[in-house]
Amino acid sequence: MSVKSTEAVPTKGGGTALSPEAELRIRTLRYGSLAILGGYVVATFYKMGLVARILPAALNHSLESAVEAIKSRTELVGDAKRFALARSHLTATYSLAASGMLALASGVATFRCVPRVPIAIPTTTAVVPAVLLLGIPKRLMLRGCRLLCFFTSLVSVGYALGPIGWVAQDTLIVFVLLTGCTMTGLCVPLYLTRGMISYVVSAQVLSSALSVALVTAPKQSKDNSAFKALKEQAGVKIILNGDINVLFTMQLMSNVGVCAFHTLPSIYHCVAWQGCEADLQDSIDPVREAFGICAGTTYVIYRCVRWACRLLIRRVLADSSSNPHGGHGQNTWLALSNHSLDVNRASGVVSSVVMGLWYVRAVSLLQKGDTETLLNQLRSVCARISPMSLLLGSSAVRC
Repeated sequence: MSVKSTEAVPTKGGGTALSPEAELRIRTLRYGSLAILGGYVVATFYKMGLVARILPAALNHSLESAVEAIKSRTELVGDAKRFALARSHLTATYSLAASGMLALASGVATFRCVPRVPIAIPTTTAVVPAVLLLGIPKRLMLRGCRLLCFFTSLVSVGYALGPIGWVAQDTLIVFVLLTGCTMTGLCVPLYLTRGMISYVVSAQVLSSALSVALVTAPKQSKDNSAFKALKEQAGVKIILNGDINVLFTMQLMSNVGVCAFHTLPSIYHCVAWQGCEADLQDSIDPVREAFGICAGTTYVIYRCVRWACRLLIRRVLADSSSNPHGGHGQNTWLALSNHSLDVNRASGVVSSVVMGLWYVRAVSLLQKGDTETLLNQLRSVCARISPMSLLLGSSAVRC
């Protein structure tokens, strides 16, 4: 899967292009992943009964015999009815989680379009619905009200974190796309497999095929293509120009993490439940679980941005140490590192303060009306130490 940097060929514009051998490997990965996705589409159509309506009777009989032979080699996970309940629960949970991430991203986009709403309003509409959702038992609140609290809270969180989302939009887009691939890979195999091992393997293969197909997509689109504007986004550019090995590893980590900490425990909880089905349904809550997944993903994004801030502070400290007779600001950093805290602790504490100051500063700048220019200036500074840019690389050599 790896393409060495020596296979990059300089172009007239000063950039780099992949050699014919590297392009062949990229196309092989792309068509291979698309073939896998096509197989899942055919399997889904077969499960829905659409294939039987198209194929001749003889071919359909042979296909059904092959499917039954495969099913006979897999062991059903517990009781079929309980597994169906677990499947329905996980599908609802992951669908809500994917929708929640889109709601959070829409909150960031809303901030970009309407940035003058006082920050106290989205903060309140983020905290209050979350408290209601997590604090009130689901039997005491209508499902429609719980969903309203779920989406209101996430949209408000996205708006409240709008400046950070704007500055770190590449990280946000990467996480949203990886979340979409992960949730799709975990949901679809629930309806195609019935064994635990076959489900885990199928989920990893589908999620990985989706991410590889995304990474190896052509970087350029036609002028009339619907994907042209999408491919101009910073996060999508990083994915298209990024290292396939790193993105593939990130996708596997996301798959295995969600599968190990939520999917498999949820299936085991449903199939091993000893009480009645009504009590089992009361013990599971897809809305809360989806909210937890979205909150965890948001925290990971925050940690990535915080890590970038720590790197920025360390660079400032390094510059202050190399130039102790610099300006007043540099001497302040040097005094802090020498007398108050060590470099690691200073960078950790101060990075959190700097994030808060950046946020407050961004909100105050919004009142002056030049939102796009000012936040893009912040973004240009932070883009140099973007975690996603550093991890995935920004050259044209993509794998």
